[in-house]
Formats: sequence, structure tokens, C-alpha cells
Amino acid sequence: AMDQRVVVWDYRNLVAERLRAEVGADIAHGAAAGERIRVNNAALDRNIRMAKKVTTAMEKVPPGLDEAVAKATADAQTAKDDATATKLALRVAKASLGPTLRGTRVLASNAVSAKVAALSPGEAKAYAHRAHWDKPDIWGRVLANRAAQPYMEAMTMASQRAAQYEAYAKRILHEAQLVQNQAAAMAPEIQEKKKEGDFTGSIREANRMTTLLERAHNMDAEAHYEWSMAESSWKSIPEWQAAAYSAAAATANAYQFKDEAPAGE
Repeated sequence: AMDQRVVVWDYRNLVAERLRAEVGADIAHGAAAGERIRVNNAALDRNIRMAKKVTTAMEKVPPGLDEAVAKATADAQTAKDDATATKLALRVAKASLGPTLRGTRVLASNAVSAKVAALSPGEAKAYAHRAHWDKPDIWGRVLANRAAQPYMEAMTMASQRAAQYEAYAKRILHEAQLVQNQAAAMAPEIQEKKKEGDFTGSIREANRMTTLLERAHNMDAEAHYEWSMAESSWKSIPEWQAAAYSAAAATANAYQFKDEAPAGE
């Protein structure tokens, strides 16, 4: 069975980092605006002081100069008012950003919880399958026996074949012995026919004896071949048995978790 892989994209960190970056940008913008206002205030204060010094030093000046000083003073006051309004707006923005951020956290948490609740059963089932929790305690032994079964069947087949080859070789040797005895029994008869002058009969019987001896020789060679096949089969039995043990051990070791979580967890 194929392992079920579930991929869950967690957007909580992404949303939190984006909001944090926006808050940082707003704070930095406010700080920069505050610094600009502070510098402007300092410049205006300095200009006002310098204007007062100039006014004191020059009592008799044209009327237009007084108007310019008055205008500069009015501009300075306007700048101060703008700075105060900016600070107030910054405080309002900070106060309104807090609930928005908390609401975003709640929404993100609810969305993640809904996704986790929907995907948890499938992930739990896949984990249990990878850990073989849905199998009996002897499942490793079952798999080991399955892995060893082909080799054990081959070992049994080799044992049966060896017994068959051996039985057939014994039967052929017995038949070859009978044929050899039959050929040996013909030798006195051939000699008797020669003594009687029956050369045709002796030649005919000699040919029969030669045919029997050749047949016995061929049967003996076949029996030796069957013996070699039986011996080869007997020798293969321990090899098949060792292969079965190795397959069972390798399979049992591969499926033995030793109370550890599956790979990738």
C-alpha cells in the first residue's frame, strides 16, 4: 500500500510577519515624522529667538519688517500646531492597530484549527498505517514467513527431486545388472555352439550378447547421471534453507520499529 502524504501550508507565521512588518513600518514612519517635527520646532524656536534679538537691536526699522516678523511668528505657530496634530494622529493609529492585530490573530487561529480538525483523522490513519498499528503484533513474523516461503518451497522441491533421481538411478542400476547377468549367461552357450561347429549360431548369440552389454553400459551411464542429479539436489537443500533464513531475518529486521516513530515524523 502507498503511504499517504498530507501537506499542510501554515499561513499563520506569514500573516503574523506581514502584520508585524506593517506595524514596524508605521512606527518607523511615526518616529521619522516626530523627528522632523522636533527638528522643525527647534529651528523655529531658534528663529524666534533670533527674531527677538533682531527686534530688540533695531527699534527703528521700516514698517514692512515688523510685518515680516509677525508672519514668521505666525508660520512658526502653524508648524507647531501641525506637529501636535501629527502626534495625536500617531497615537490614534497605534491605539486602533492593537485590536486589528488581535482580531487577525484570532481569525488566523480559527482558520488553522478548522484545517487541522478536518485533516487530523486522515493524518492519524496514515501515521497508524506507516507504524503498522493496524496490523497484529505478530505481523513482522508473518511477513518474515512470507519472505522465506519461496525458498522453503524450493528446498522441499529439491528434496523431492533428489529422492526421485536417487530412486530412478537405483532402478536403472538394478536393470543394468540384470542385463549384464543375462549377457554373461550367454557366454557358455556361445562356446558350446562353437564346439559343435555351429558358427552361425555362435555368431548370432555373440551379437546378442554384445547388444546386451552395450545396453547395460548405457543404462549404467544413465544411472550415474541420475546419481549426479540427485547429489546436486541434495547439496542445494542447505543453500535454499540458508536463503530462507536470510530472507526471513532481513524482512523481520526491516519491519521491526522498536517503539520508534516512522521515518519523516
